[in-house]
Amino acid sequence: MSGAIERVLTAATARRPAEAWLDARGRIVSDRANALRVVASGTPVYGFSTLLGHLDSVSSSGAADQQLLLDAHLVGPRSEASGTFLDLVSACKAEQLSHGGSGVREETYLAVLDAFGSLPARGAWLASYSSGDVVPAAWWASARVVDRLTEFDAGDVICLINGSFYGAAHAMGSASSALAAIVQVLARLSRTAPALSGVGVPEVDALRPYFLSHVAISVQRPVSLRDASPSVLTLVRAVRDAIDAVEHRLGAPSANPLFVGGETLSQSSFLDFETTRALRGLEMAVRLAAGLVQRMIVEGCDAATPAGVQPPKIAAAALVAHRSPGLASFVGDESHGIEDLRDLSLIASCELSAAVTVVETLLDIHDAALGAPGPTTVDEIAGVVAATVAPRVSPSLLATAARVRLPL
Repeated sequence: MSGAIERVLTAATARRPAEAWLDARGRIVSDRANALRVVASGTPVYGFSTLLGHLDSVSSSGAADQQLLLDAHLVGPRSEASGTFLDLVSACKAEQLSHGGSGVREETYLAVLDAFGSLPARGAWLASYSSGDVVPAAWWASARVVDRLTEFDAGDVICLINGSFYGAAHAMGSASSALAAIVQVLARLSRTAPALSGVGVPEVDALRPYFLSHVAISVQRPVSLRDASPSVLTLVRAVRDAIDAVEHRLGAPSANPLFVGGETLSQSSFLDFETTRALRGLEMAVRLAAGLVQRMIVEGCDAATPAGVQPPKIAAAALVAHRSPGLASFVGDESHGIEDLRDLSLIASCELSAAVTVVETLLDIHDAALGAPGPTTVDEIAGVVAATVAPRVSPSLLATAARVRLPL
């Protein structure tokens, strides 16, 4: 059985819903009936019979207030998001909704399943305070879903904009681009570093055949290049951890409120600290990869020739220009203190993407000075790494995700 990431990437690429999402319609109908029973009992239900944020004590007229609630979130500085990114967002939302619990009505659910298209859209795609990415999610809903509805009904807006799907979509793109960059670094490192140590470590053993054993070695080569196994292990495991975190996030319900049986739970499943932790680890690994490329440039260029003088200098400059930013605070005070915790997952994904750009710049400098490995080597290493970090996901789908242009 395919996993959540495989379903999401397949659907986003083909622009049609996964069979598992269509099969979930019975669960959607049942959960909606449970939600309406709770609302009918007179129990206040967030976003269904109340307004949002710190106005949750204010009663809502249900369907009549939905457009007002949506419009209130369509704020912030606008930029263009690519159609492929919006397709990825649509697929992540469909996957999360399919696991149930949101109380979304069937018509709205089917509109999400149909929310694919090639056109870009303008919106505030990074305007998130990280306690639910509700503003960019509202822009997505406005661009891709609302026109597919005949009318609004109670709970439509909260069901569409709540959850961790938007950050998960961005993380999928940034993690995939990090994987692609790391593969390129490993392909070049395999021509520079000697045979790997660390026998018995699966992540290292899988790549051992691609590393040279005949590199001329002085008594003491630079630490970065005398044995690449510590670096290889960190690079591969960091990608695997990030992909595992996104898989876990997509494979479970994420909504507030969450309807379980006859109960309405006010909870925080829209927070995703695990993905943030994994993305930060992957960003660290990508910055390690950037350092390795810079060291390969220094080691490979002959400083005694004119052509070898400048590449090490501009490689060092590229690293200096992209120092790691400081960590933002997880504590917030939005909505009069109700939204007092941030997961920072979208920020982490953006900063990971920035780190990947540094690696890509350094790879260009490396290849201009020292040449690039053959495509066969790159493809073979890509296959080995993909099988290690995401055995349930097609490597071609990960490569497609890496090419998605993300809002940054």
